[in-house]
Amino acid sequence: MRTKNFTFEKQIKENVNLHLSLIKMSNEVEKSIKLISKKIKNGGKILFCGNGGSAADAQHLAAELLVRLRPKVNRDPIPAISLAQDTSTITACGNDFDYSEIFFKN
Repeated sequence: MRTKNFTFEKQIKENVNLHLSLIKMSNEVEKSIKLISKKIKNGGKILFCGNGGSAADAQHLAAELLVRLRPKVNRDPIPAISLAQDTSTITACGNDFDYSEIFFKN
């Protein structure tokens, strides 16, 4: 089945190209992993953010790190929170002040 601008071959090629670009960024990815790991070991936490469906993804990722990625793997929680977690506070702040003020730090 083919639809406009979609072929299986095209999707596979895009996937391969994505993986090749990740290989090119491997040094930066490894540095980021080391930095995040160091921050967590020193008491930090991972903050996720997103808008719309990505906010739901951010909440899901935070939950997976706090709980566990696989049911049969028990491990200590990894400190994480989604900045979109508290929708009541987010919408109240946006409504009463401005949405640009939601994550404002005084």
